Amino acid sequence: ITGGANPSAYNRQQFVAWETAILRAQMDVEDTFAEIAKQCTPDQHSVLLCDRGTMDVLAYVGHDTFAEILEENNWTIPQLRDKRYNAVIHLVSAAIGAEEYYSLENNKAR
Repeated sequence: ITGGANPSAYNRQQFVAWETAILRAQMDVEDTFAEIAKQCTPDQHSVLLCDRGTMDVLAYVGHDTFAEILEENNWTIPQLRDKRYNAVIHLVSAAIGAEEYYSLENNKAR
């Protein structure tokens, strides 16, 4: 999943750079697919669904580090969330309330 990188071993500066790169890659992928969707003819329709979004990084780094990433890149939460997406749908895991059926044993990434 990390392409051989080990972000848990990084110092703070390296970790912030890693997460910033992940965020930039997320935006690049989204922007690329948005451009592809714009190529549809008027009689075609397109919907772009993103499994993850730019705010996903916040879940992995916490508020302080996320604020640092925003400041270093002159980004704001409204830019990353409200201006990039027409809608945001928050799904809740099916595992909530059924933890006994889920395990960390069968997935090294967890």
